[in-house]
Amino acid sequence: MFILHFGQWPLVYFAVEGKPNLEDIHAMHDGFGRMHDRAEQHAQPLVLLQDVRRAKVPPPDLRQELAKLSGAFDGRSERNIAQDVMVVDNKLVMGGLTVIRWLVPRVAKTPVAKTAQDGLAVLVKGAPQVTLPSTVEGFVRDVDAIRHTDESWAKFDDRESSLSAGPRWGR
Repeated sequence: MFILHFGQWPLVYFAVEGKPNLEDIHAMHDGFGRMHDRAEQHAQPLVLLQDVRRAKVPPPDLRQELAKLSGAFDGRSERNIAQDVMVVDNKLVMGGLTVIRWLVPRVAKTPVAKTAQDGLAVLVKGAPQVTLPSTVEGFVRDVDAIRHTDESWAKFDDRESSLSAGPRWGR
């Protein structure tokens, strides 16, 4: 399951919950394509907050698919993403991501933070040219607040500004 939230544009919030399957990966590919389309339509760079704290490590074949997904957008990512950061606080998930980081050089350069608030600080420092909405600090506080609860990321899926997949969010 994942969510790709545009409600804090030009900050894009991407979260994975559970163990992604092949269907999720294809939907992520479509969602990232739409994210890049939006950046190009607005002629505006974005910052990407990738939250994998609730992710489970996918099996090796799906890690390969995730690496392909990441690599598929390399040129567009270089043009459209001013700064990205990965939020991870689980050593097992970090270990699974290491394979993807080895396979995709751009991903290997992605900074890592333990909280969304720390991630926001990385984004602001790394992309001072990107003006974020005044609501973004409250948004990342909300993201961190639900990290250790059973509340779903679905609270950020308002159908107007999100693309999501999985049983909690529907298609």
